[in-house]
Amino acid sequence: MALAERSAYIGPMTRYTSDPRRTTADTAETMADVRYEIDRLDRLLVEIIKERQSFMDAAARIKGSRDAVLDRWRIEDVVTKVKAAADAAGLSPAIAEPVWRTMIDRCIAYEFESYDARAAREDQARENQSQEDPHPENQGKVAQAAGNPAAE
Repeated sequence: MALAERSAYIGPMTRYTSDPRRTTADTAETMADVRYEIDRLDRLLVEIIKERQSFMDAAARIKGSRDAVLDRWRIEDVVTKVKAAADAAGLSPAIAEPVWRTMIDRCIAYEFESYDARAAREDQARENQSQEDPHPENQGKVAQAAGNPAAE
């Protein structure tokens, strides 16, 4: 299936908004030109990384075990793919690999936090459910016995 067909199948590709591009690296004449473009690109990177982060939440939701969060094979798979894409795009490997390894490390830490927070919410929900009185008709009596004047 072609990329366009896959995109149509799963939905449209994410479109990122940007301030207008004013110059290219080849046509920039001042440091103000360079800084404007770097700031513009940084804002785009934030949007893209935020979307990547949302998939860490999805992974934390989907993975059945906390032990599955750290997958060393997958880390190396991602880095290998990034290095190939960087090489094809002309991005220095001295930038690409350490940037992605750092991002992966921080994404894994975030995924652990997301997994733990989700597990805590689920544990709390189970605890709350087990503490609920299975006889709703007793709710007023329980509140009254606890000194809740609204239940009287």
